[in-house]
Amino acid sequence: MNWEDKKKLDSSIELNRMFSTNNVGSCIKLLRELKNSLKRPPSFEEWRGYYFKKVDLTKLSEIKAYIMSLGYSEKVSKEYVFTRTVKQTYNGTLMEAKAKEHLEKERGLNLRYSTEEEDTVYCIDLVDDAKNLAFQVKPISYLHGSNPSLNKDKERNKEAHIKSKFKVEFIYYSKKRNQITFTL
Repeated sequence: MNWEDKKKLDSSIELNRMFSTNNVGSCIKLLRELKNSLKRPPSFEEWRGYYFKKVDLTKLSEIKAYIMSLGYSEKVSKEYVFTRTVKQTYNGTLMEAKAKEHLEKERGLNLRYSTEEEDTVYCIDLVDDAKNLAFQVKPISYLHGSNPSLNKDKERNKEAHIKSKFKVEFIYYSKKRNQITFTL
């Protein structure tokens, strides 16, 4: 799948609705379950296998069919569904760990990972309870992007952060460089 195809698909509000937890499962919850059962971070292959055993493959097939109805090949459609569910969840979790390490070292914070509720309701990933501070970890493309679906996500995140009892900051990472870039 090329960058242009991904960009177009990412901008579809209708397609993004199809990636709700009702359809694709709570990816982060499943990844945390696997990590806890293994008592260590899983490999990418372990995560992939676990995810496909736990979710309703019929729903994923429906999403793939929808993408194909938009004129994309089966290969591109499968790759997009795989990227959104398996790859982005795994890579995002790796970057959250890097962000946690970075913030603890550079700012002397005592961070924990957000609970499932905090993640879902308040859109936060890392929390320092003592300082009443939380972070949302995002790729740098989140900051610079402006497609309709991303704008809707930004607005939802902003509203969720306001409802949170924490002061919420963003920390951005570069997927290409596999590193934390800066915080806001």
